[in-house]
Amino acid sequence: MLIVDLDDTLVASTKLNNDAYNYALEKLGFAEIKTSGRITRKSLAHLSPEMLTKVISEKQNYFTRDWMPYRLTINSKLIHKMIWAGKENCFIWTKSEKGRAMAIIEKLRIDKIISGVIFDDKKDFLGKSLKLLQAHTRADTAVIYENTKLRNLKVVDSIDSKPFRVKGYLAVLK
Repeated sequence: MLIVDLDDTLVASTKLNNDAYNYALEKLGFAEIKTSGRITRKSLAHLSPEMLTKVISEKQNYFTRDWMPYRLTINSKLIHKMIWAGKENCFIWTKSEKGRAMAIIEKLRIDKIISGVIFDDKKDFLGKSLKLLQAHTRADTAVIYENTKLRNLKVVDSIDSKPFRVKGYLAVLK
């Protein structure tokens, strides 16, 4: 069983994500955010809830409608592992906004090699996230590919191919 994170694990999306946020911010009269990391909703905590909603809407439109097909890089090494494992053994696990995540998955035809998408806030891996993953599979174990460290899990694989730095973690599901 392979469980694969979407953003910056299966597809390199940080640059486009940040450009889309900055496009939306500038369009709505705000200064751009300069960072080497990923701009997230937390980066926009200074905005009112109503303005945050407008920024996110503009960002998602820019990301999915205008530039996505041209600016995403796919992790071909991980795609090959997923194809080898078989569709019935592959899931995407993401905290991405559902519309944007599905647009990426469909546009890049990832939907042809996965059984489904698990949406999760990923805040409590050993609690809520693990239960969500268990509900989607009968497998006893899974390798979870993620670009951020998953504590208390053993690294069993690594993909270090520019721009990807991804680890595969062994998770006991049952």
